[in-house]
Amino acid sequence: MSGENDRPENPTDDDTAEASGETPDAQTPPAELPAADIVERVYTQPELEAAVTAAAEESKDRYLRLAAEYDNFRRRVQREKEQYSAEAIERFAADLLAVLDDFDRALAAKPDSADAVVLGIRLTDKKLRAMLSRHGIECVDPAGQKFDPKFHEAVQRVPPGDKAPGTVVAVFEKGYTLKGRLLRPARVQVAGDN
Repeated sequence: MSGENDRPENPTDDDTAEASGETPDAQTPPAELPAADIVERVYTQPELEAAVTAAAEESKDRYLRLAAEYDNFRRRVQREKEQYSAEAIERFAADLLAVLDDFDRALAAKPDSADAVVLGIRLTDKKLRAMLSRHGIECVDPAGQKFDPKFHEAVQRVPPGDKAPGTVVAVFEKGYTLKGRLLRPARVQVAGDN
């Protein structure tokens, strides 16, 4: 009997690998395609033009989207910068209002004095108010006007007397606006109903 008969009838993977002359761990190389199966794609002129046109349109679309995105970013940064600047000016102006109130109180203590100190305070007050006015800060002095809750804060109600109901009788603190926006409402005394 030959050596082939010594093997079992159902060969295992190891047996088939030995029969083919390979070891079980060896990889089989990929089968190479015959040269007749490799086909090189040849494009026609209209196909090339269509492909180039599509690529150009895609690039143009991408460019326009990026340009629009950058423009939106630039506008947003500019808007935020203006907002931060306006908020900083508003905080600074609000801090200056206490100084203006002090000038008003000092001048109210000696309104007709020709003293050098009072004249100096009056001149400084005038210059400070002119500078603030140039930057859009305006005084709201509602004495004798109709009460407006947008610009006035009623601190006290008094009997109307000779004033019409809802009229500002006295101003405790003047109000101020910055470019039309309220910085601080005027604190006022209002004539009430009978």
